[in-house]
Amino acid sequence: MEIQILHDVDNEKWNSALKNYGFNVFHSYEWIRLKKNVKFIVAQENDQIKGGYPIFYQKLFGLKILNANSYPFGENDEIRKEILSKFKKLPATLKFIKADFPTMRKEELFSKAGFKLIPAKTLVIDLTQPLEKIWINIGHDIRRNIKKSERCDLSFGLVKKNDMKAMKEFCEKIMREQNFDEYYMKQILEHAEKGVGEFYFVKHIDRLIALAHVLNSDPIFIQEVCFFDRRYKSFQPSSFLRWNLIKIAKQNGFRYLIVWAGFEGSFSKNSRFSKAREHNARWGNLETSGILTNRSSLLWLIKMLKNPRLLTKFYFSFAK
Repeated sequence: MEIQILHDVDNEKWNSALKNYGFNVFHSYEWIRLKKNVKFIVAQENDQIKGGYPIFYQKLFGLKILNANSYPFGENDEIRKEILSKFKKLPATLKFIKADFPTMRKEELFSKAGFKLIPAKTLVIDLTQPLEKIWINIGHDIRRNIKKSERCDLSFGLVKKNDMKAMKEFCEKIMREQNFDEYYMKQILEHAEKGVGEFYFVKHIDRLIALAHVLNSDPIFIQEVCFFDRRYKSFQPSSFLRWNLIKIAKQNGFRYLIVWAGFEGSFSKNSRFSKAREHNARWGNLETSGILTNRSSLLWLIKMLKNPRLLTKFYFSFAK
């Protein structure tokens, strides 16, 4: 078996191998081709792809940064280890790996390779449970919000292609008003326009008041971002939206719904980070995720800065 660094791959062979050896939406060819400075670590045998890892090069303050998402896919753990070893040996000042919920189940692969975790939390809702049990596990205040929203003449559905223009205008309006990270929001809009991921809406009568961007990483349903018009906050549109996402994901056979819940660290109790963490904790279990890095000195710097906003920028700029 040969492991190579390639500038491009056959998209059908790549996606077929990915489906056979562990699908991850962040490794799909459609997702990768939206990125810049991409290369592929590919394990091949008899012209068949046995494993792979898309990697992304960037520069920050003159430093060469190499980043990736999750763990390599492969026919077995030995192939994954060889691919990860190849990644580690590549020349770069810093290496980052987005350690999402599935990645942490392979944490031993990374720790043996010398990577250290910058911890964060991810909300994980187990959809294999009966819906009634999921409902009971949700905090009392969230259940009250959902019940209230169901009395407010709200509707939920999938944004269709002919509604994309209105959706984009809504996103841009919310982005300006609520100071969302512009780079990240532009990425999400680009993905939606290229058919990577989907938007689900909440409307009050005919007015769009909330949107969520989701990704299908079967068996995982990923809620990437949710935003709503604050003029309708009393209608609890975000609770209504997430509860309906849980139901539709469960109906479609997904095993988990996951939501990014932020980095661990010292930050103000009233900050957006703290409030988001508290809100997500009332929906279910918060499990460990974060960023894996080859530089333990970076961990010291981050602990010193105690700046979750900086960490979040790392997470969304480098790891996606």
